Order: sequence, then C-alpha cells, then structure tokens
Amino acid sequence: LYRFQERTVRTIQEGHDTVVTAATGRGKTEAWLIPILDRILERKREEDEQGVKAMLIYPTKALAQDQFKRLVQYLYRINEKWPSSEQITIGIYDGDTPTNVNANAQGYLQSSFKYFECPGRNEEFEKCRTCGQGVRIHHAGQRYELQPEKRQCLDDVPLDFIRLTKHQILSEGVDILLTNPDTINRKLVNVNAPDGHEAFIYEPEFLVFDEVHTYDGLFG
Repeated sequence: LYRFQERTVRTIQEGHDTVVTAATGRGKTEAWLIPILDRILERKREEDEQGVKAMLIYPTKALAQDQFKRLVQYLYRINEKWPSSEQITIGIYDGDTPTNVNANAQGYLQSSFKYFECPGRNEEFEKCRTCGQGVRIHHAGQRYELQPEKRQCLDDVPLDFIRLTKHQILSEGVDILLTNPDTINRKLVNVNAPDGHEAFIYEPEFLVFDEVHTYDGLFG
C-alpha cells in the first residue's frame, strides 16, 4: 500500500470522517474500500442484521455503473472464499434500475452487462479459452440473476451476491449500495416509502462521496 492508503485505512477504522486525495490511478478507491470491506465481513461474521452497510454516492449514473462493475470483480474474488451466508452483496439503485421483473427490465439489464467480463474467467481452463467470457441475465421466476455465459460454469462462478432490481435490494437487503444524489434526494422527500428511508437514510454505517469536489447547488 502507498503511505496515504495506509493512513486512510487506519483513519477510517478509527471511525473518523476522512477525505482522500491523490492523483488519478493512485488507488483512492482501494484506500477507503479496504476498511469498509473489513468492517462488513466483521459484521456478517457476527450474524448482524441484513441491510445497507455502505452507501457509495457518485455524481453521475455512468460513474456509478463503471464502479459497480469494478466492485463486482473485487467481490467475486473475496466471496469465493466465504460461505454464501457471509458473502458481501452489492446493488446499484438509480432511476434506471428496474423496479421488478417486467418486459423491459431484462433487456435493459442485458444491455448494461453486454461488455462485462465474467469474474470467474481463467485462461488456464479450456472452457474459458473457448468462451466469449461474458455474462447473461437469467429470468428466475420473480427475480433476475447474473450468470456466466456458459451454463456449465454456473456452479463454478456463483454471482448471486449481486442484486439487480430495486425490489431485490429493498426486500433481500444489500451490503454495498451504489447510487447518486438525485436518488437520495427523492428518497428523503418521499415519506410514503419507509423501506427506502431505511435503506438510504438509517441503515448505512459508511457514506462514500466520489468526486466530492463536483457537488454543489441543490445536490451539494
């Protein structure tokens, strides 16, 4: 780790509000992500209640989508070492996230993950060398699931730690939730959505604001 990453990890673990600044590509994400993941795993080992433990806020949907896919790759490597009950779950909640299973949702999700590389890809395996190494959206009754492109890889590449719809996020719970200021503002003023209030306002132990220098005006 760089020295600033070590300081960041220590400061967050001590419970302090922290601002992380560094040049592009130096590892700011890893600096705050390491202590957050450590804390989430600690709480899950304690059989803590389901709910949002970290909310990651991005100024645009595009940034949130990019980071979401990056974090899925990280979490796959972490989760494969843990039983399903202790795996870290993740979801993204914004205006484009499908509310539930419907005619348009699967097409949207499929297009969102069109160029997403399968987290379990390994060039040492023959089945990976003859595969497009992508993923697909599977309609499983009342929910959607992200699965590897090849059906024969389902058991080898479990991706059920990913929540794909708003209903899944609110009903099943999610450990890491990515969103944007506009969505949070809508949840704050919507007094008729108690589930949303819990997930967005009361549950998170950590709030992370990416590109914090860009926030101003109504959503600053």
